[in-house]
Amino acid sequence: VQHLPEARVFAVADELVRRREFITLGELATHLPLLLIGKVLRRISDGGALLHMGFFIEDGTRLDAIIELLPEAQLGAIIMAAADDAQDLWPEAIALMTQVSPRWQTHLANLALGGADATIASMIRGVVAHGLWDATLPLLPALSEANRQRLVDLPVVDDDAVLLPLVQAARDNDLWHYLLPLLPLMGAALRQHVAALAARLDDDALRHLIDAVYRHRLWAAAISLIDALPAERHTRLMLLLADSDAAVLDGLVDTLATGEEWRQLLPLVTEAGPLAERLLYHLEAMPAARRAPLLARVGELPADTRNFIRARSQALGLSLDLGDAPA
Repeated sequence: VQHLPEARVFAVADELVRRREFITLGELATHLPLLLIGKVLRRISDGGALLHMGFFIEDGTRLDAIIELLPEAQLGAIIMAAADDAQDLWPEAIALMTQVSPRWQTHLANLALGGADATIASMIRGVVAHGLWDATLPLLPALSEANRQRLVDLPVVDDDAVLLPLVQAARDNDLWHYLLPLLPLMGAALRQHVAALAARLDDDALRHLIDAVYRHRLWAAAISLIDALPAERHTRLMLLLADSDAAVLDGLVDTLATGEEWRQLLPLVTEAGPLAERLLYHLEAMPAARRAPLLARVGELPADTRNFIRARSQALGLSLDLGDAPA
């Protein structure tokens, strides 16, 4: 086909689009010289046809090169075709976004989320209908903060039919590090809804959540979840955290000592009896230089909180230097 006259290639491509033979069209795009495929693409105004064609190009590098040839108007046409519920093309669109390079993931994801609210709502419906949260969650870091905010602000999101498979995808595919950063952006009602669903997780799932918070340093996001959990599950999560490996406690200490979220996190920790005790024992065993930054911060807390921590430490027979004498 590379040796056919241009006019013949155009005629073949036009006929493939007319017949909707997208597998063959994708193969054609894979093997044609880029200069020629660029001319072919400019003849295709149907965003759905372009999306189908891209879906059948298996080489990610080649796909990047082909997308590079498309003007913004044609990229927009692809998103609009995906947003047409009658065509039901979000599976192809999400697959396309997952196959391209991070640069094009960022561009395409923000193009989709930067459109009309109806486009975003259509995407969410498609993701839910086809069980695509496991493929969609890893695309969220590519979004601008403004577009992540738009996503969580849409009324269609605050629905069990959307949130339950979202939480299940995070649980089943170890994708908490993509979901948790959304929580601080959520309004109180939506955050409590997510927390109510997370409260149904069993202990094993909660341990995996804690591990994800530790591995990805998501303590700030975790605060948003912990605060919103029902009291019983809040207590259970804290007990499981108290029973975590020493490495997790090291991560917690580092966050309390250096993270900006320490003022919100430290009271949660100290109010959880078993966790507070485990953390105090952990601090006692640490080298003095390692624990000094956290103890210095304890000295900045209100007197009643500081005295509460000191009393716990003394009751455990520990010799931690918590600053000045009780007020």
